[in-house]
Amino acid sequence: LPEDLITQHLTGHLPVLLQETPTRCLLIGLGSGCSAAAMATHADVTRVDVAELERQVLEGAKLMSEINRGMLEPGAEPKLDIRIMDGRTALLGNEGVYDIVISEPSNPWVAGVASLFTVEHYEACKRALKPTGTLVQWVQGYELDRQTMHMMLRTFQSVCPGATLWRTTTADYLFVARMD
Repeated sequence: LPEDLITQHLTGHLPVLLQETPTRCLLIGLGSGCSAAAMATHADVTRVDVAELERQVLEGAKLMSEINRGMLEPGAEPKLDIRIMDGRTALLGNEGVYDIVISEPSNPWVAGVASLFTVEHYEACKRALKPTGTLVQWVQGYELDRQTMHMMLRTFQSVCPGATLWRTTTADYLFVARMD
């Protein structure tokens, strides 16, 4: 697999494998659909809610059926509930609902995306998780200097003190935190 696909598949599989029996997951940012498809392959997972801000991303992901198992075809993946909505909105009113929350926004320097790398966002993610839940933040490391990456990790760790950093490829990272 190309490096970017390795990260996307790992982003979906890793938190499921770190949980004992995860059933409900939230993915913020659909992208190619690989992470959602990876989560949905696990038998214990019964529902994957996806919040995607841009309808065009959903249309683009439909063109990537070879890498996302065709999961966006009508009726292909009953576990998926994809909604065109802001990720922050998806978190509201869902306290203690999810076993896994994955925040997979675009690059933090893209207009409007930086709010998904803040203490407030991570606190909202944490509130949406069950006490034994797992939170994952995907970070595209290219174009980020060391100081910015450290600031981002410190921000994540200020909300999730036991968080770990996983390097998946030469330029992609995952911040991973178990709530327990």
